Formats: sequence, C-alpha cells, structure tokens
Amino acid sequence: MRIYWVIVIFGLAVTWACTDTTDQDRITILNYLDERGLIATDTSGVFVVITSTGTSDRPEENSTIQLSYKGYYTDGVVFDQSPPDQKTTIKLSFALRD
Repeated sequence: MRIYWVIVIFGLAVTWACTDTTDQDRITILNYLDERGLIATDTSGVFVVITSTGTSDRPEENSTIQLSYKGYYTDGVVFDQSPPDQKTTIKLSFALRD
C-alpha cells in the first residue's frame, strides 16, 4: 500500500511540474512577442506571425498554397526555416489537419 501512495504522489508531482512548465513557456513566448511588437495567432500551441499575405482570393481547403517560414527560439536563434528565396508548396488541407 505504501508504494501505491509513492506512485500517486510522484505522478501528481510530475503532472503539476509539466503544467507549470507549459504555463511558464507560454508566458515566456507572450513576453517575447510583446517585446518585439509582434502579433501572433496561437494555433494549438504554435504561435504564428504572418508578415505578408497573399494577393489571391481566399483559398479553399483543397487549394495548394506556397509559403516561407522561419522558426525562432525565444533567444532569437533560428531553429528551422524554408530554403532562402524559395517557397514551400503544400496542400492547405495538410496544413489544417489535427
């Protein structure tokens, strides 16, 4: 019975720690955006800043779109980006999936 309570307490501690970290990460990201005057959309935990929009009509779910992207850590280091001067082409339905 004693091991049961140790496991339960450990599980609760891990869950609580993860929640605190997630909340702190969100606050860090929001502060980063605010300090740089960026407006971002939170799409399921991924913050997206749109720097320029397309010129065509609103795309349909089955449309093919072109985009370029750059991902940053909050210290300003780039962790991923599309090739320079090259757009990535994807089906919008792929980008919208859960």
